[in-house]
Amino acid sequence: DIDECASGSTHDCEFVCYNVPGRFYCGCTEGYLLLAGECFDDDECESGRAECSDTCINTEGSYECSCPDGYSLGSDGRTCTDIDECIVINHGCEQLCLNTEGSYTCWCPAGYQLSGDNRNCEGN
Repeated sequence: DIDECASGSTHDCEFVCYNVPGRFYCGCTEGYLLLAGECFDDDECESGRAECSDTCINTEGSYECSCPDGYSLGSDGRTCTDIDECIVINHGCEQLCLNTEGSYTCWCPAGYQLSGDNRNCEGN
């Protein structure tokens, strides 16, 4: 069997050449689809092949995942994790900070209420 994909050969593959016994066939690199002999970007977000837990952004030949405010992208680059805003200096809350999904809420002790800025406490 001759390797028709070997360097210097006369195959006419635009991206990838696959050698099989007795012949060869052309393909595309990952992230592209072969249509009518040409490679086109595969929109993994639209096709549902992307593995993002929230927002998928198609890029040329690939995709990226992103998260809404209040969440951070995990080390796997795909999953979103709630940020505990209360860990960082009580996130500006004068008294108590309660972490919620994707956000936080400031609280005041009994006898006090939140002022108009929703961070500081004032007497009832």
